Amino acid sequence: GTAVLLPQMGLVNAAITTAICIERFRPTLIGMSGICGGFQKRASLGQLLISSMSYEYQSGKWSTDGFLHEPYQVSTDHATLVRLRALAASDQLISSLEAGFTGERPKVESSPEVCIFTSGSAVIASETYLRQVELVHRKVTALDMEVYAIQRAAELSTSMPPCICAKTVVDMCGVEKDDALHAYGSFISANFMISAVKNHFEVPQ
Repeated sequence: GTAVLLPQMGLVNAAITTAICIERFRPTLIGMSGICGGFQKRASLGQLLISSMSYEYQSGKWSTDGFLHEPYQVSTDHATLVRLRALAASDQLISSLEAGFTGERPKVESSPEVCIFTSGSAVIASETYLRQVELVHRKVTALDMEVYAIQRAAELSTSMPPCICAKTVVDMCGVEKDDALHAYGSFISANFMISAVKNHFEVPQ
């Protein structure tokens, strides 16, 4: 396998880099780990979230009535999603993912969840704007800057490899942001990705 570090954050960098890698390496599976923001009442700090579907909250039209959303979505394929749900529900998953980590951990342990992501090119640190984004889909749980682009690039490629995206909530997208859980979030989401890849290839095709 090959691990790729994006040159910068954001949808454009993620889409271009993913498309180039798919065409150059022809992988049978792709994915992304990392950190994300969470929506209040549906996500918790330190919670591992796995994408079942993603969409871009920025697509639409500006008019005299304001911004009219027109979100396009990409779903994780059913076979991959079944495996991810089973892995997310497995016993002692978080304990195994945390093994060897020595930094700051979330105060309350949360169970991993397979859920809906929304992506955009800007960092959001405004609760007012976040509420507008949240209105696009009543069940959206996570907000990030790349997942939609990764999944869309895979969907549009000629080989269409299955795509697994998992990120850890490190803030609730408000004005109060810090780096306290960044190392933890990166660590367990990367470990989950390793487990998900192994699980994908161990299951009979």
